[in-house]
Amino acid sequence: MSKKDADNRAENVIVFGCGEAGRRALGELGKSCRVVGFSDNNRALHGSMFEGLPVFAPGDLAARTDSVIIVASMYHAVIRRQLIEEIGIPPGRVRLAPAFQQGAKRTERVRWGNWRAHWRSMSGEYRFRDHRAWWQWMLPRGRMREGHQSRLAKLRNIHRGRPLFIIAAGRSLESIDARTLAGHATATCNGAVSFLESAGLASTYHVIEDRRELERRRREWPQLRAGVKLTSVENADLVPADPRTMFFRTNRHAHDDYFWADEPRPFSRDFAIVAYLGGTITYVMLQLAYHLGADPVVLLGVDHTYGRLVRDLGVTVSKNNRSFLVTPENHATFCRYHFDPNYFRIGERINLPSIDEQERSFAVAADVFAQRGVRVINANPDSGLEVFQRTSLSEVLASVEHLVAPAHLGDVRE
Repeated sequence: MSKKDADNRAENVIVFGCGEAGRRALGELGKSCRVVGFSDNNRALHGSMFEGLPVFAPGDLAARTDSVIIVASMYHAVIRRQLIEEIGIPPGRVRLAPAFQQGAKRTERVRWGNWRAHWRSMSGEYRFRDHRAWWQWMLPRGRMREGHQSRLAKLRNIHRGRPLFIIAAGRSLESIDARTLAGHATATCNGAVSFLESAGLASTYHVIEDRRELERRRREWPQLRAGVKLTSVENADLVPADPRTMFFRTNRHAHDDYFWADEPRPFSRDFAIVAYLGGTITYVMLQLAYHLGADPVVLLGVDHTYGRLVRDLGVTVSKNNRSFLVTPENHATFCRYHFDPNYFRIGERINLPSIDEQERSFAVAADVFAQRGVRVINANPDSGLEVFQRTSLSEVLASVEHLVAPAHLGDVRE
């Protein structure tokens, strides 16, 4: 451990920069020190909350002598001069976030880890489209290898006229016997995969888009029995490539303004090209279901109860305040609306969505499926989602018992 890391852990930390770099710094520093707040030159943020922590004005930092200032911004040189020369903070209290310590001395292990992550990310982008092996680049007629986009294209309409059960992690799963889904195509997300695996079943598709969620579950990824495991190409550095893993593209940008726009969300009709984000992983899976040609699409565990969770936590979710820490005091509240009482672990940071954003996305999805004449059925007994047709699971299973999923997906894997 470096001396600076040891110092950071021994003192309170204020992160300067309320942006994506600040969020990353919070994730890195929060494991080894106590982050007590943020600061930023944007006056509109002063006195507000960002990632569940207060935002201080730069001028207030001089009085906080118990805190180290960690600058997380590409303009760190200018900000450092501002803090030291204009505000009068001692130079020893102003440091750079790990991501900007380019000139700092690092161990071989850290250097190797960063290089490997960067290589995986570049490799994921390269392998998304059809490509040549590296040793064939100089050959005029080197054999092209199939990219993830081509593999995703092979999934188009593979479940045409057959049901697909989309399984989220709502508490209503407690009342469902997973074994009744045997023989049908299923798509799980995040931690909901354990609902099937605990019953000895493997999901047909498993999807994780959110980077923080994948960081929580990356160790489980290689052992998952799902037929096809999907994550966004932006997460290629987090998981090893294997025959059952596919990367898809999203319209994610470096900032998060997209999630908070007022206009309706676009809906992808070709998952091999792009999957649009809409404030919930269920929206991504609905686009996957459309691509697969499934009919009907049945929602399980999509309880749509985050509004109740926000109410019970007594917090306000906004663009700059959507990440909250799971503590011993609120752990039970966080897990109350999930099928697994230990779905979240103490010490983890959880992104809470905007309910309005989700409902706008679901309304868009409902219109798209209706135009295609495909039924989307909400089979959750205690769901707050009203936009889709409601039918009990027993009625759905009785109507589709003669329809089974394709025998295997081997021809779409590497």
